[in-house]
Amino acid sequence: MNEQTKTWTNSPDASTHQTPNLIPAAFQEVADKSIAQTKDTLVNAKAVTDKTANFVQHTYGAVFKSARDYNLKLIEITHFNTNSAFDYAQQLLRVRSPSELVELSSGRVRQLFETMTSQSKELSSVIQKGSNEIAEPLKKGIAGAFTKAA
Repeated sequence: MNEQTKTWTNSPDASTHQTPNLIPAAFQEVADKSIAQTKDTLVNAKAVTDKTANFVQHTYGAVFKSARDYNLKLIEITHFNTNSAFDYAQQLLRVRSPSELVELSSGRVRQLFETMTSQSKELSSVIQKGSNEIAEPLKKGIAGAFTKAA
């Protein structure tokens, strides 16, 4: 400790004694500007973080909804195909001649082909819809990022 510091801290009115400004005004200005810039940066970072969290939330929500819709469609198709297989088995039990068997079998093959085509279109539709729902938040997020960057 130097003599001046000892005098200030040991004086009876040390608590009310004003210490001289030891930091030059130019340095004080630079420090104040740096603090203000840091605060602005933190505010901007918080805003970007909030937007990113919102973006991720909407994207994941769309992904989960799309997966749920796809799985529900698969369950519906599986249910239909299982019932159709049992119906076909019951019809096979009632066949009385080889010609009936050939007729039933050829009808079944046509039905399976038509059903498979229809179910593939339904699944494709669900996938397309889900892809669009997932892509929408991505488009908005990317567009927002480019707008901020520009």
